Amino acid sequence: MAGLKGAQVLSISRNHHLHHQVAAICAELGMDPLRDYEGTSLDSVHQMASSGLGIAVLPQFYIRSDVGGRAGIDILQPVGWEFTRSMAAAWRSGAAYEDVYRTIARRIQDEARAQTS
Repeated sequence: MAGLKGAQVLSISRNHHLHHQVAAICAELGMDPLRDYEGTSLDSVHQMASSGLGIAVLPQFYIRSDVGGRAGIDILQPVGWEFTRSMAAAWRSGAAYEDVYRTIARRIQDEARAQTS
């Protein structure tokens, strides 16, 4: 992790919650967030990293996906550092398809747990 100190880090737009999480990671590890290059999507951050503009902190599910993948990037897994983030599903109370939404949320939860175990 000490080797990451001072690294230039790309992030998604400040409007996205992931931006704030990446900023916290940068502060923790002494990395420098690049404010001039903020992506509008995970794909744009991935493309900027693969073109050599800096490093990116991307969600594991994105990296594992067919959409994100590992094209053009190397994956670093710093020893001794683990970071997690929470995901939530929400819908309006009394929504017409509340049972369907709950089923979808449980399916996502089950899949996420299976991927991380």
